[in-house]
Amino acid sequence: MMVPGVPPVHAEVREALRAITSDPDHGIEALSSKRAMESLLKDLLPDRPIEAAILVAAAEHGVAAMLRERVDQEGMDAGTAIRLVTAGFAKATAFTSDACQWAVMELAAVMEMDVGTAPLTVETQPGHGYATYPQPTARPQRRAVWYAAAVAVVVAIAAITIVALRKPALAAPVVAVTAASANNTVGGNVYVYYKVAGLRTATITATVSHASKGQVAELTGQVYPFTAKPTRLAGVTITGRYQRLSFQVAPALETRYRIEVHRSASASKALATSPVSTVYVALIAHYKYLRNDCLRPRCFVTIQFRVPVAHAALQTESAKRVYFYWGINLATSGPEPAKPTRLELQRRIFTTGVPVVLGGGVYQMIVAIKFTVKQDAYRWHWNICTKANVAADGIGLPGPGQCGTDSIAASNPGYLGSLAG
Repeated sequence: MMVPGVPPVHAEVREALRAITSDPDHGIEALSSKRAMESLLKDLLPDRPIEAAILVAAAEHGVAAMLRERVDQEGMDAGTAIRLVTAGFAKATAFTSDACQWAVMELAAVMEMDVGTAPLTVETQPGHGYATYPQPTARPQRRAVWYAAAVAVVVAIAAITIVALRKPALAAPVVAVTAASANNTVGGNVYVYYKVAGLRTATITATVSHASKGQVAELTGQVYPFTAKPTRLAGVTITGRYQRLSFQVAPALETRYRIEVHRSASASKALATSPVSTVYVALIAHYKYLRNDCLRPRCFVTIQFRVPVAHAALQTESAKRVYFYWGINLATSGPEPAKPTRLELQRRIFTTGVPVVLGGGVYQMIVAIKFTVKQDAYRWHWNICTKANVAADGIGLPGPGQCGTDSIAASNPGYLGSLAG
């Protein structure tokens, strides 16, 4: 972006300075911090090392702070303040007067001081001549002065680099990450239900500290069986030193998520990588009653179950043994009894057909139940599950579940296994 009426090089510098001062994590104070300017200008002016070196030196000598003090506290006009601050800056550095004046003018402009439209002159030493601010229409001999200044700046850059190497490097970005879903964790493990509205997504939340504006935070996912490299899923541009990020994910199999911070969207090497945050996947059987008749004294119930599952785990899951839990309360008189509080594992009173794999990543099974109620009032409840083995196909949670135990709670039994009705 070019600033109207300003030479291209100066416009590029001015835009970089404005980016720094407009960032709430930096502000005008960053203009007087050598460390901050070294770090920020390396990214904002990668192709302008000479200009960046002059501005870093100005930060080290507190040029911006001195300008503000002269104008804001002492009530000095901007032209006089620029002239005096430039003279002091020129005496204290190896840069030419022209280079020093250029830096002071740019800092004054970005702090919205009235730098005027006419070239200023700077007294380099009292009574020893003046140097004019370089203009885009400078004469050939003026260019020679700038070439000489460039040589001096290169020498200064080398000196600054040597000093910088002796100081501790800027801290690398630090990334923390967590996962959460609408389901209560089991043993600290986060999980979702595959293709179940409201329960199918998890939120990956990350905090990125000590990052630089313009860097990119990328969410990656590595899916079971974790033989392929992590895949980039989303990216967010960093806008400050501390940033909180949030991503919605809907895994089909156990997935390991990470946040990587890169210098840019095209950079392949990560500056920092978060620990892994894993989200597991459980299944829910969608059911409907094909028959629900109570022709006293016996009742007959037939239930159709259809289970969506990722194609990679379809054969493994459809071949698992189904555990059916049942409970019934009877009342010989009075109103309908309360729902049973416990369900017992059934081994004889129901039959199932062979699971059938349907199209679209779904398998189906049929459960038939018959029971005796005589003339009593009754109320019954059921549940269904299969045992999880996440290491076998990426479905379910690690550790033992309740599926296969003799009884379970009728209400809110928690996580049973890789399949729950």
